[in-house]
Amino acid sequence: MKKKFHLAASISMYLLAASLTGYYFILEFSKNFMMQPGDRVGILLFICLFMYVGGWLLSKYISVNKEMPFRVNLFIWFILYIILLSTLTLFDSYFHRNILNFFNWNSEVFKNYTAHSLNLVPFKTICYYFINFAGGSISFPIFWYNIAGNLIALTPFAFFLPMLFKKQEKFKNFAAVILMIVTSIELLQFITLSGTCDIDDVILNSAGAYIVFGILHIKPVKTLIRNIFLPGCSE
Repeated sequence: MKKKFHLAASISMYLLAASLTGYYFILEFSKNFMMQPGDRVGILLFICLFMYVGGWLLSKYISVNKEMPFRVNLFIWFILYIILLSTLTLFDSYFHRNILNFFNWNSEVFKNYTAHSLNLVPFKTICYYFINFAGGSISFPIFWYNIAGNLIALTPFAFFLPMLFKKQEKFKNFAAVILMIVTSIELLQFITLSGTCDIDDVILNSAGAYIVFGILHIKPVKTLIRNIFLPGCSE
């Protein structure tokens, strides 16, 4: 009887997560509603919470491969994060990004983009935001989104990659993959004239991911994370 309750409750949690995921994509593609970054993250966190509870209940029901629901959850969360990252970096009108700009490409548009949205000088943009924020000419939200936002943006990779791919446990492998991902995003933004192509974004995105990787690999922290998200799984 207890096992049947666990199964029914697990199914309910996954159905809630699926419904909320559907709601998320309806809002994402709605022409009459523009989701802010915080809205997206909030909804996705609730989806992950429902799935986590569903996975925990399912692990109480099944007798073998109890880690399977947690591994499946991690993989789905990773896919959702990739979708979120792609949206924010290439499609988000909130940040004036639209990958479809590629089809409006012409020499005048390209010249304007390189003049105002391309930076290849390290720390130029970072210094600009710090100096202007300190001087009061830039508001805190703008400073936060451009400095802290870029530091945080790729930090989930420090959680997902080592948990899903054993080779990513080594820092040199992780560092190379992150650098490749960040560079690819910036090149895509440049090619499609979407958002800005900035070397400082590469610096901030990579630095944030590397810092969190180091924190998550402190032995007590690593053990705690694995006990929460992959309970009972052998390393």
